[in-house]
Amino acid sequence: MCPEEGSSVTPEILVGFWNLEAIFRESEKGEIYYPLGKDAVGKIHYSKEGYVYAYIMCANRKDTAMETLFESSLEDRAYAAGTFQSYFGRYGGFEKQGDVLKYHLDIEADLNPSRTGALLNRYLYYADDKIAKIKADAVSLKMPNFEGKKWNPHVFISRI
Repeated sequence: MCPEEGSSVTPEILVGFWNLEAIFRESEKGEIYYPLGKDAVGKIHYSKEGYVYAYIMCANRKDTAMETLFESSLEDRAYAAGTFQSYFGRYGGFEKQGDVLKYHLDIEADLNPSRTGALLNRYLYYADDKIAKIKADAVSLKMPNFEGKKWNPHVFISRI
């Protein structure tokens, strides 16, 4: 059960370890897209010192042919990268906007090189001691069947 939107939305509520409950994108028309599948798994950590680390992936990923990714084929590397998302950096810049707490992620490194160095906005819609809903700015996906639509990323996390 989710708490009322806007309840207990403070920067301090983010601090700690979180399990990924859901990650999806929603179009302006209400279409839902799960980039890592409906059963994606992951962990996110927000430290009290202002650091954030995230590891998110498809559930039940297949093994690659080699023990380390560096020794794997290009096909295995592409599969591994396409089923996994990770980043780390700093978070801060809090700004209360009504019942929403806006903050940003300053990405120091990301599996996707084009996001390294990016400053990404996040919006904490509600949180309590057990669950949080976070949204991001809408993005345009450059994939077949997604062109021309704006997609709003959603992340639901629960405290470990």
